[in-house]
Amino acid sequence: MITVDFDAVYNDGHGCAPQGNGPAKIVNENTLQFTFTDTAANAGTGTIKRVGDGVIISTKTNPRRGSTLHRFLQGRHPAKAGALASTW
Repeated sequence: MITVDFDAVYNDGHGCAPQGNGPAKIVNENTLQFTFTDTAANAGTGTIKRVGDGVIISTKTNPRRGSTLHRFLQGRHPAKAGALASTW
């Protein structure tokens, strides 16, 4: 079983920072698909896709705690592969 765990913060440390997790499955050699719930009772789906030397994390959610956490959870989030601890 594969599990995706995440947390999110602002660079300057202000505001609320969600932590979440959920099960994932391999869709193809470059993509994981996952569902998640977080500490603010949000739930959603997402993908992590390898692109070159990085990844794109895409998430979709219906936030329950307002727009503050929504900015962390909704949309596409490019990241360098070295910033993530993952191998699949």
